[in-house]
Amino acid sequence: MKKTRESSREVPKDDRTLKPIPVRGSSESGAIHAGRRYRVKIDGGWYEGQFSRQWFGWQFDGFRNGIQLNLVDEVFEIVESREAGRFRAGSPPPTSGS
Repeated sequence: MKKTRESSREVPKDDRTLKPIPVRGSSESGAIHAGRRYRVKIDGGWYEGQFSRQWFGWQFDGFRNGIQLNLVDEVFEIVESREAGRFRAGSPPPTSGS
């Protein structure tokens, strides 16, 4: 469980892209996928983790023993940069002059 210490009104910033996911008071959502990483706001705090599919719908596993989707305030999917991991460690990226 990773909790970030940032202002409760805005999403904590880092170098990753955050895609907003609508939360509509239900534990069901077609925009959430198992195995992807999410940043979730719960009671004014931000947490990172994954959702798992349960009999009642989606559960966010990055908060205590898990919390149902309909009990969270905001959800953002963490989208890693397409450039990340593109080059092997120790090899410089190609230059435009080569």
